[in-house]
Amino acid sequence: MGATPRTVENANKLKDSAVRIKDSAAHMERSTARVEGSADRRTELAADRTVFAAERTYAAWVRTGLVAMASGIGAKALLTDLLPHWLVPMRPAYIRRY
Repeated sequence: MGATPRTVENANKLKDSAVRIKDSAAHMERSTARVEGSADRRTELAADRTVFAAERTYAAWVRTGLVAMASGIGAKALLTDLLPHWLVPMRPAYIRRY
C-alpha cells in the first residue's frame, strides 16, 4: 500500500515543523545561557513575578466582586418571601411611585 501525495506532503510539513521547533529551542537555550546567572536575568524574573502578583491581585478583586453580587442576588431571591415587604424593597428607593 503506497503513500498518497497528500500523506507525503503532510509528513514533510511535520518534519519541517519539527526542525523549526528544534532550532527555536536551540536559540532559546543559547539566549538564556548568556544571562543565566547574571543580574539582568534576576531582574527579568523579578519583573515577571511582579506582573504575576498583580494579575493574582486583580483576579482576587474580580472574584470578590462577583461573589458579593451573587450573594446579594441570592439573598434577595431567598428572602423576598420570608421577610416583610418593607424590609426587602422590590424596587430601588430612588424610583418614586405615582
